[in-house]
Amino acid sequence: MSSKSSETELEHAPQRLVVDASVVLKCYLPEAGSTQAQAIFRDRALAKVELLAPALLPYELSNALLRCAVNGSPRLALRRS
Repeated sequence: MSSKSSETELEHAPQRLVVDASVVLKCYLPEAGSTQAQAIFRDRALAKVELLAPALLPYELSNALLRCAVNGSPRLALRRS
C-alpha cells in the first residue's frame, strides 16, 4: 500500500469520539447539553463519527439511573422524541 493511499484513507475515516455515561444520558434525559449529545449520535447514524465507549458504560448508566430514581430526580421525566 502506498503512502498516498494511506493518507487518503485517513482523510476519509470517520472521526472517533469516546462517549461516557453522561453523554448517553443527555440523549434521553432533559438537561444542559442534550442537544449536543443528540447531535453526536445523529452523526454516528450518518457514519460521520465512530463512537467508542468504556467497557463499564452499562454499569455507569445503570448506576446513574438508579441514583436518579432513588433521589426522585425530575431528570427521569424521559424525553419523548
